[in-house]
Amino acid sequence: MAWTEADRQKYKYQTPSATREMRDEPLVIRSNDNELQEEFDAVLISYKRNTLAFIRMMGAEPTLQQILFIQDALASYKARVAVKSCTSSGKTAALAWLILWAIAVEDDIRILATAPTYPLLNRVLRTEIQKWYLKMPEIMQDIYIMTNDRIQRKGNETHRCDFATASSDNEQALAGGHSTNYWIIVDEGSAVSDDVYEVLIGTLSYGQGGRLLITSNPTRSTGFYYDLFAENNPYWNLHTFTAFDSPNVPQDYIDEVKYTYGEDHDFYRVRILGEFPKASSTQFITETEIAEAMTNDIQKAGYYHYPKVAGIDIARFGDDETVFITRQGPKLLDITKYYGLNTMEVAGLMVNYWQKHQHHSVFVDGTGLGAGVVDRGRELGVPVIDVVVANKSSNPSKYVNVKSQIWGSMKEWLGNGADIPNDPDLKKQLLCMEYGYNNKLQIQLSGKKELKKKHGFSPDIPDALALTFAEDAFLTVPRGATSRRARNVQMSNYLWA
Repeated sequence: MAWTEADRQKYKYQTPSATREMRDEPLVIRSNDNELQEEFDAVLISYKRNTLAFIRMMGAEPTLQQILFIQDALASYKARVAVKSCTSSGKTAALAWLILWAIAVEDDIRILATAPTYPLLNRVLRTEIQKWYLKMPEIMQDIYIMTNDRIQRKGNETHRCDFATASSDNEQALAGGHSTNYWIIVDEGSAVSDDVYEVLIGTLSYGQGGRLLITSNPTRSTGFYYDLFAENNPYWNLHTFTAFDSPNVPQDYIDEVKYTYGEDHDFYRVRILGEFPKASSTQFITETEIAEAMTNDIQKAGYYHYPKVAGIDIARFGDDETVFITRQGPKLLDITKYYGLNTMEVAGLMVNYWQKHQHHSVFVDGTGLGAGVVDRGRELGVPVIDVVVANKSSNPSKYVNVKSQIWGSMKEWLGNGADIPNDPDLKKQLLCMEYGYNNKLQIQLSGKKELKKKHGFSPDIPDALALTFAEDAFLTVPRGATSRRARNVQMSNYLWA
């Protein structure tokens, strides 16, 4: 959608006659002269009437997408506006402009600015605000006070924007804030949980004022933000920023993504079209993949030449299971489950399990309770490999962390002709896992607490099975196993033959 001269005329900056000559130049006050101060106050009044003029004062030229979003955001004190956006459309810049404008010119303004993680809040949204603040004339900069956790109007604490991470653990900070002109601004809202949205909406004052503005790359096909668009919520103004309508996105980038991934790929849908991943993508492993693996019957000749590997997932909650898994190439040989064990009991059973099956490697989730099991196992000579599933993936272009990567390897393994037992618990636990994309388009799986809250159980069995693919996520030689040389893994995901 090209920016035309007609558009420019439609949104042309109109100023009071007293300051018309400053239309194209920043105002500089060189003294405390009262007349000049009055002139500056007149400029602020004109900015209140003309938001676009304020934005252009910082040297920005908004796109038509950004202008239409800003218009809807300011149309009512009860505005509800959500944007799903392609990459690099300037959605966060539009939020930064609105925040700076509102603090400068609005009355009794309180803003809560939030994002799902601290890095997104601080290094993306707050940094964007800082960028445009520094582009202002010095006289405009002088009306703000900026700290790590807020921006406010100098001399008036009622004109302020507070930063708080959109986490369910941060409910008190998210719930605090009322005024006659209260705004909530959410950046990367696709990744914000429904629990947090309930808190945010509960703080809005419908009787007086309460704007809620959400922008995001549409990375998850589930939750409150997704439902706004899926149900075309009539109480919201909904915008889609596509790369084709944004002059900020180069055509060669569009062409490259199209060539590399294809138009039906989720990466293209999110990054170029500003559309959600396919709805079916929220389920990480499909019932068809599981059913086929459960009907396969691989005889010993098809797997005996692969090394046996074990995965151990240690229970973190009272009704969860500690699961021992043995896999040999394409075949899942054994699932053994225990309840109510302490770490020393798990370590003792691990030694017995290793001696029984003669595993080449034993992969243990060494986070939390698992650390003691790893240490004790090594003392007893077990070829233990400590897997920290929260660590960064060795394939960061696709996966956010080791957990997502080893589940991805397990998914590929299931589709490559694997043989798993027809176990109802294994099936339902494989099916329960959901995923989405973060703001970098990395695959991110749902957490155990989230899944347990939703389904009433944790995916303990597949978590143990996924650990047997940890060699894909990092190459390491377990202590005491010097005869085994670290090497690349074949794409079959069976480990090496």
